[in-house]
Amino acid sequence: MYDNNAGNQQQPNQAMVALRILLALIFLLPGLCGGFFYLASLADWVSRGFSYSGHENYSGAFLIVAVPSIWLSILLLGILLRFAAWKAAPQASLVLSIIAVSVTAVAGLALLPELGIGNVGDVLMFLLFSLAGLGLAAVPPFLHWQANRSSHQPPEL
Repeated sequence: MYDNNAGNQQQPNQAMVALRILLALIFLLPGLCGGFFYLASLADWVSRGFSYSGHENYSGAFLIVAVPSIWLSILLLGILLRFAAWKAAPQASLVLSIIAVSVTAVAGLALLPELGIGNVGDVLMFLLFSLAGLGLAAVPPFLHWQANRSSHQPPEL
C-alpha cells in the first residue's frame, strides 16, 4: 500500500538539496568573476617580467578587486558546507581554506613590491587587510575541517 506521508517527507529534503545547489552556484559567481580578473592580472604580471610597470597599467588594481571577490565566494561556500550533510564537506572546507591562503599569498607576492619599500604605511595597510581577509575567508573553513577531524580520531592503543 502507498504511504502518502513517506512521499511528503522526501520532497522537502530534495528541495533543500536543490536549494543548496542553487545557492552554491550563486555563491560561486563573485569568485568566478574575481578569479577571471585574478588570472588575467597575474598573466600580465608574469608577461611583464614579474612587475606591474608603467602608469597606464591597471592590472594591480584588478588584482586588488579580485582577491576580496574570491574571499567572498570562499566565505559563502564555507558557510554552505558547514550545514551540508555531505560526508566530504570538512575536506572541501579545508580545500577552500587552502585556496584562500594561496590566492592571498600570490597576490601579496605580486603587489608588495609595487607598494614600495619606503612607504611603510601602504605595506602595513596591505598586510592588515590581508590578515583580516584571511581571518574571514580561510579560518572558518579550516575550523570546520579541524572540528570534524578531532571528533574522528582513532582510539589510542
